[in-house]
Amino acid sequence: MPHLVIKQRYQQTLNTDVVSVVGDLPELTFNSLNEKLKHVPRPQGMPVGSFERTAKDEWNWLVATKGTLERGLILVFGELEALGWSLNTSFVTANDQSKANEVVYIFKK
Repeated sequence: MPHLVIKQRYQQTLNTDVVSVVGDLPELTFNSLNEKLKHVPRPQGMPVGSFERTAKDEWNWLVATKGTLERGLILVFGELEALGWSLNTSFVTANDQSKANEVVYIFKK
């Protein structure tokens, strides 16, 4: 059964969140998402960012604000559902200081 993984983590060195999508999705999906992300409300002057390919089957989106992150993830999840993917499970990993380090969402088709 095909699956893909979405990881959301805070990158302290960049002071931003990073959303990574790992799995076999067509580039067209990310082009569509990037077009939709342009319309996500955000603070004036704050870039919304876009998904960029970082490996053959991995795309990353750098997100500057929490509000943009939440609205953007809703778009991503909606796009995946329209393509026949469904959320199978999610969990939070923690670092040594017991603070949330990464949220992982696993989708199956």
